[in-house]
Amino acid sequence: MIARDGESWVPVGAPVDRSVSLAALLSPPRLVWEAGGAWLAWTHGSEVRVARHTGRGWEQLAPALEARGGRIAFALVDGDPLIVAAVDTSFGTRARRYLGKAWGPIFDASPVGATGLGTGPILAAAAGSAYLAFPGLGEGARCPVERLRFPAEIR
Repeated sequence: MIARDGESWVPVGAPVDRSVSLAALLSPPRLVWEAGGAWLAWTHGSEVRVARHTGRGWEQLAPALEARGGRIAFALVDGDPLIVAAVDTSFGTRARRYLGKAWGPIFDASPVGATGLGTGPILAAAAGSAYLAFPGLGEGARCPVERLRFPAEIR
């Protein structure tokens, strides 16, 4: 990762995942910021990986999810990372939230009535809520948008 420092770009810590090749990187990395620093999510093969910058370097968390199709979305909800992966049309969309020291249970986040993956997912979070959208492809395609309902054990 790099950051702008006045007139030039400078590295932010060491590389997060040196083993990633273009073949293993199924989706573009996702980056979010909070007051405490940067968070990064990316795919490595079928794994969705997450790291946070501690001010001294990158700290990787345990792999979050499997992403068969490589489509991921990432946001912070009340400061906790939330990762969503669109895995495929038959397996649906899965989500997982990091709660302080460990990943919570995986839950189904497939939008009601959504078919196919389109270009999604797109995830937005604000004021403790998260919204998930799946823009469809082609003429007459729909873009279902739903508020994610977190299971009671991960609120």
